Amino acid sequence: MQPGAPSQKIRLGILVSHPIQYFTPVYRELANAHDIDLTVLFRTRVGVDEYHDEGFGTAIRWDIPLLEGYSHKFLSRKRTLSGTELTIVQEVRRRKFDVLLVHGYNSLTNLLAILTAKLTGTQVLMWGDTRKMDHHRRSGVRRALKSALFKIVDGFVSIGTLNRDYYASHGVDARRLFFAPFCVSNSVFRLDGANHAVARARIRGELGLGQNEVLVLFVSKLTARKRADDLIRAFALIERQF
Repeated sequence: MQPGAPSQKIRLGILVSHPIQYFTPVYRELANAHDIDLTVLFRTRVGVDEYHDEGFGTAIRWDIPLLEGYSHKFLSRKRTLSGTELTIVQEVRRRKFDVLLVHGYNSLTNLLAILTAKLTGTQVLMWGDTRKMDHHRRSGVRRALKSALFKIVDGFVSIGTLNRDYYASHGVDARRLFFAPFCVSNSVFRLDGANHAVARARIRGELGLGQNEVLVLFVSKLTARKRADDLIRAFALIERQF
């Protein structure tokens, strides 16, 4: 690049399974960056329209815009995460991204995207939330294949220490690890002092709680894998200790 010449935008592609409510604000911020040309590739349309969520046991429709403020394309019209989107090969070849950020490696579509990107000179970043657990220490064919995959990925976006340790346990060098925790848009949840006090009093009144009683908020589905019972036992233990 010649001195004084305008800088060229980085062509960034992001491959993700479907529009996820806490990722889309990040996409909008990236799209507004002066040096990034962003395109998000969604495998499916899961979550775009109203759907029945098994975990919540009810119909869900998100009350925030999921598709506004950034360039995107759906690889299929499916409303399920199953199957493979073979069109990812054509999209990666045609768009000639400088960098492709892939959310995980648990689908054939993602693996095809990584392989195609590497064959066409596109650098690959991987972003996921897998944490290091006891069963990851086992040896075998699966671990060997995973380590081989990680060797061709150019960089890993870790969301925390356990996620970082997981990659490191598979031989990923620290120089290829970049810390970027999950986040939310604070403006969606922020209340000023007066509105916060009103909302606090209203919610406590609805729950039949006094203004000074301890209230613990658990933000998740009440399913076994979210382990809400651990939180209940922890606070019961604290109460006995004091």
